Amino acid sequence: MMKHNAKIILALLLILSIFLILLVTGVFSQGPSLKPIKKLQEYNLQLIYPDQSNFDSKALTGEYYMVSFIASWCGHCIEEIAVINSLDKKIPVKLVGIVVSDDEKNIKDLFRYMKNPFDYIGMANQFVAYNFGNFSLPQSYIVNQDGEMLFKYSGVISKRQFEEQIIPFLEQVSVQSD
Repeated sequence: MMKHNAKIILALLLILSIFLILLVTGVFSQGPSLKPIKKLQEYNLQLIYPDQSNFDSKALTGEYYMVSFIASWCGHCIEEIAVINSLDKKIPVKLVGIVVSDDEKNIKDLFRYMKNPFDYIGMANQFVAYNFGNFSLPQSYIVNQDGEMLFKYSGVISKRQFEEQIIPFLEQVSVQSD
């Protein structure tokens, strides 16, 4: 009887483990939707390059845009930046990079070795991270023209996900908002 119970518990643990792996890898992700997840509060970023002025989220009112929370020490962030770079400007909206838990010098060093794909890149403060509900890296969001979050994804967005889900969605909403 004990061996039978142990086998059942082991089988349940295996099924739970597989489910968690599938959940974490985004297999159940449905992609972006027009239904807002939440309204973001207005925020500012201190941009890290002198040729860029400070960023105010109101500047993108009326436009869809994509936000990626990143850090130079985050291997998965670097992987996602490489994916964005490989798409060679096929993402039809402005890209905002928000740096968390990092130093401005480290980000500048990173972008000496790889192309910076972001239209705006700035340092986050606690308010910005809290506003988005950012608790992991990389984490990406799509924001609509009214400042509402439509999509939140934790982890690396693959080239396939960009090409099959995100870019077609952004192309569709870009045409509708013109």
